[in-house]
Formats: sequence, structure tokens, C-alpha cells
Amino acid sequence: MIDMKQYGYFETETPPEGLLPGRITELRREQYTVITELGEVMAVLKGAFYHGMEARENFPCVGDFVFLQYNEIGASRIVKLLPRRSKFSRADLSGHAAGYVKTILEQVVATNFDYVFILSSLNWDFKVNRIMRYLTQAWQSGGQPVIILTKADLVEDFDVPSADVRQVAPDVPVHAVSAYTGFGLDALDEYLQPGKTVVFLGMSGVGNHLAEIAELTRVCKSGGWLLDCAGDETPDSDRGEQQDELVKRGWEKMCYIGNGGGNVYRYRKQVWKSEVRS
Repeated sequence: MIDMKQYGYFETETPPEGLLPGRITELRREQYTVITELGEVMAVLKGAFYHGMEARENFPCVGDFVFLQYNEIGASRIVKLLPRRSKFSRADLSGHAAGYVKTILEQVVATNFDYVFILSSLNWDFKVNRIMRYLTQAWQSGGQPVIILTKADLVEDFDVPSADVRQVAPDVPVHAVSAYTGFGLDALDEYLQPGKTVVFLGMSGVGNHLAEIAELTRVCKSGGWLLDCAGDETPDSDRGEQQDELVKRGWEKMCYIGNGGGNVYRYRKQVWKSEVRS
């Protein structure tokens, strides 16, 4: 039996008879991957979700806790979405132009996280104002913000930009790190604890990877969870050299049809913390 407390689940209401609590770890179109006390299962939504929900924000997404009807020989059915303690959303234009304000709905992309890692690279594009915008989003989400300044190995003195950030956000933890050298990564252990979930927020290229789907990845050393949300769609032709390098490093290349009708490629890799430090 799997201890669901390790996945951040703490019983707030008793599951009805015949239902199991679970946490959604992956979403592919209309099929969910859910971790339960009996292991990982594939699940679909009960029909009532499609007929009774008026807003897309009420549909389950990655990070959500749910009750489901377990099926050991086929797809289980998600019956109920449990209350969320935190969430990130983005605009859902539902096929309409952004100018039609009344048609812009909310699409929830990540839920039930404890910490928001705001990632900003210490390169030529470093901007404190951008970090502050992300900080506003983090506070609104319900998670605790933590500012991570990546690529510290590329600057001679990271104390200067770190001080600039601390001056405008004195109550928010700030950490300078380098995934290349391993510098500063140990300081993140206090957040990556059993039952805790971290979500990344930042621009592509700052150290978080592109993914086709939002996905929870276990960090083996501390037992926490990382929640990585799919970034903006980027045509394959715009990332030629970067894509080749990702494939060489063991990333999985995934192709799908983008909003404009062309092929869009994203990458994903399960990255263990011990691997990052090697």
C-alpha cells in the first residue's frame, strides 16, 4: 500500500464507500494518470463532469486530489474533485480573439502546491521588474514564493543581483544556484520534503525544461515533488541546435499539432536530484 501522505494528501473528508482518494500526476487530453494507495492508475472523468460543469476551471488538472472508482482491469473513473488549496491559471480564449474579453475563461494548469519557485536566469536578460510580476502571480496563487536565480556560474558576482532582488522583496527567500556546477542546490532541500510540492514559474531557458504536459516528478533525495507546467509553444525550426542538444542528453522529443496547425515539439525528462548534481 502506498502512503498518500507522501504525495501531499491529508484526509479532509472521508471517501464514500467504494471510492479511493488519489492525486493526478499527468494529463494527456482526456486521460489522467492518478496515484492511489493501490498504485498508479489510468483514469477518465465521470460523465457528470462534462454535463454538469459550466466552467473549465472546475475540471481536474495536474496536482488535484480526487475520489475515483478503482478499476483494476481498465480505466478508473474520477468521480469527485476535492477542494484546492492553491492554483495557477491562464486565460482560455476558447477559440476567440483576445479582444473578446467576455469569452476569456479560466483554465487551471496546476494545483495544490506548497512553494512557487520563481526562476530567473543571471544572464543579460535579468530583470528585477519581471521577477516582481512573477512574484505577484505567486502570491495570488496561494503558494509560498521562493526566488531562484539560476546559472550563477555565468556571472562573476551574483551577490549584486541577489541584493537587488532582496531589496524589493525582503520577505521572500532568494537563492543563487547553478545546475551545471551544483552550487546552491543543497539550500533547496528545505523545500523538497516529503508531502511537499513545488511548482516552477519563469521564462523558458532559465533552467526549467519544456514539456508537452504538466507532470509531477519525484525528487528522490528529499522525497518532495516538482510540478512542471508546459511552456509556450515553440516551432521546431526556432530551436534547432537546442533541440539536438536536449536529445543528446537523454530528453524525450514529443510532437503534436500546435494552434497554428504546424508541428510543435516539446521535451521532457525525469531528472533525479542526484543526477543534476553529478
